[in-house]
This record gives sequence, C-alpha cells and structure tokens, in this order.
Amino acid sequence: MSFQVLNTLARLFSGAGPAARSVAPSASHSVARPKVCGIGSAQYAARFGAVWRPTRGAETIDWPLPLTYPGSPETPAQIEFGAFLESGIPALGVLEIEGARLVEPWGWIVGADDLLLRDHTWFSRQLDKPYFERLWAASQRATSPLPGTTLSLLTDFGATNYAHFLLDALGRLGLVAAAGIDLAAVDRVLVPKPCSENARRILAALPLPKEKIVSVDEGDAAVLLPERLLAPTYPGVPCCYAPEPAEFLRSHVLGAAPATPPTTRLYVDRADGSRTLENGAEVIALMREHGFSIYNPSEHDDQPADFAAASVVVGAHGAGLANLVFCRPGTRILEFMPMDHVRPYYFTLAVRMGIDWACLPCRCRATGDHPPGGLGPRPFSFRVDPDALRGALADVLRDLPGG
Repeated sequence: MSFQVLNTLARLFSGAGPAARSVAPSASHSVARPKVCGIGSAQYAARFGAVWRPTRGAETIDWPLPLTYPGSPETPAQIEFGAFLESGIPALGVLEIEGARLVEPWGWIVGADDLLLRDHTWFSRQLDKPYFERLWAASQRATSPLPGTTLSLLTDFGATNYAHFLLDALGRLGLVAAAGIDLAAVDRVLVPKPCSENARRILAALPLPKEKIVSVDEGDAAVLLPERLLAPTYPGVPCCYAPEPAEFLRSHVLGAAPATPPTTRLYVDRADGSRTLENGAEVIALMREHGFSIYNPSEHDDQPADFAAASVVVGAHGAGLANLVFCRPGTRILEFMPMDHVRPYYFTLAVRMGIDWACLPCRCRATGDHPPGGLGPRPFSFRVDPDALRGALADVLRDLPGG
C-alpha cells in the first residue's frame, strides 16, 4: 500500500477530489450515506437475483509452517502471521449485477439495500474500522451513468502500488477467464492506471480489447452507475492468494516455459521509498559475494522475464517481490521481513505456486504507528543482521551450481 494514497484520501476527506475522467458526473445527485454493511457475492445473488458465476469453491487451507531463518537476537525464532493468514478462503467468482454503484478508484460495489459487496475489496475484514468509515464517507458523491456492460478490475491501491495492480487487479482476470466470460460482449474494462512502464507492458500482454480499456487514476473519484456490471471478486482474501492470479498471469505474460533452466540470482534492492534498509551497502556487498545481481525493478521494463530466469530471489517485503508470480516452480525465495510489518502475501503465493519460500526476520530501529488517521505499512527503516544473512544464504544456496 503506497503512502501516496494518504494524499489522495486527504483530498477526498476535504471533498476536493477531482472529477472522474471516464464520464461526466450527473447533476447534483448525492448518494445516501448508509451504515457500512457487507455481504458476500453468492449470498447477495441468492437474495436479490443477481447472477453469480463461481469459479472456485470455498476452501479450508492448512498452511505449512513458514520457514524462518534465525535473525538477530531481537527477532523471533519463528514468524507468526496471526490473523492475516486466513485458513478459510470463500468461494471466488464473478458477480453480474445490475443497478449497483461502483465507487472509483477503489472499485467498491454497493448493491441493493446499500449493501457493500465485501468479497471485492481489500477492506473485507475491516469494514468496522474507523479509517474505513472515513473512507466510506468520502466515497459518497455525485453519480455518473455507464451504459452497457462494464467489467471492473479496480481494486484498492491498484494505481499506486505495483503489487496490488499486478496481483489484486490484473489477477482477477484469471477469475473472468475461468467464468467463461466473453470479453467481446463487454463495452469497457476499468483498470487501475499502470504505475510503470513494466506495468504497462504486462497490461498490454493480456487478452483485453485495447480499445475498451479505461485507466482509472488514484486521484479519480466518482460513484459510477453501470447499467450492467461484471465484477470478479478479490482473488483470495486480503494477504492470502488463490492460484488463479499466478496461473493466468504466467500463461499470458510469459507464454511457453523457457527451454533453459533458471540460473540467475537476483537481489531485489529496496533503495527508494519507505521502509528502507539501514545497512543496504553492507547487504549489497554480501549479496555480490554470493553471485547475486543487484536488481532495481525501476530500471527494468521486462521484469516477468527476469524473474522467470531466476533460480534464487532475495529481497525485502515490498511491491518488488510481487514479480515472484513469474518465477518457475522450485525457485528459492528469501524474503527480509521487517518485524513491524509481517504479512503473508508472498508466502501464500509461493505455497500456491510450488516455490520454495523462506524469510529472515529483521529488526526495526524505530517503533510506533502511523500519523493520526494514516494507512499503509509503517514507514520505519529496518536492518538485516549480516551474520544471520550469511547463515540463511548458506542454506538457500545449498546444492545449487556455484554454492
């Protein structure tokens, strides 16, 4: 989640958000501000007569114990994801609904009786939190009609964070394909605005009618009224993914599996943005000693191919690691896990893909929380213990050419 989101929310809370560029707002029709009540898509369809196209039934997952290498004395011996690691994944699919309100840029769907379709939003488990209530209040604004059929791939933080764009937004196309939906019958496809050249290349590689794509920026704000809305659910639950994003993205972006085995070693550097690595130079020197290329994602426009060619990927938790969706089964991943932001996004994705994932707990120098009303990961820097990293690499690289 990007801290650029905070600036957007500040504008929306003040009521000064820009108008939507996709359609002109209708005259002075303000939307009701109901208490936030959520409902699942299957339940909504049964109750109100919408069409529910399930693609994966509800499942209970017995996640394996995350492989945790010993960190510094200040870090735990075992990573615990806690409530973020959901064992129950609800049924996934595509809801076909008429007369709904679609709140951009986040893609929230409000149906009959002012019910929010909770399985389409990252906030599905947080509808009762004060910050979501403020977001909800900010979303109640003038409405804009959308005639015909609209497919929405909008998702929270999709235009500001590459991981949410790739996995949460474009990953929903895996559900659309599994539901057998004919994209030729769709009048427009709402997609978060790509945040990089690499993101634009990936979007262009997908089987979407290019002339029907409408990019939605994080700064756009409107309540759209689609005549008919096709809405794939979140591809899993927040922080825990189903297999569809990986399967769909790999098949359409990479195509056939490369003939040569993966051999490169990538260290995904985190030199920019928040949660910087305090001893980054020391870590880079150590990674070079072990044959790793220092990889800054912003300098590469074909990241899927780079990750598909990697036998080992090491890096800090963040959007740059979302590209592990393009790694081949058996690829070894070592994720630096700052102890103030322990999330299982990539652990669950790796489990679903047959990738060997492990983590190294990292100490955070600062403690505390966000500024009042803030969202997103905590911004504090962290430190990788070099001795702990050497020990982890010795195991991760075991039995690989070059040791």
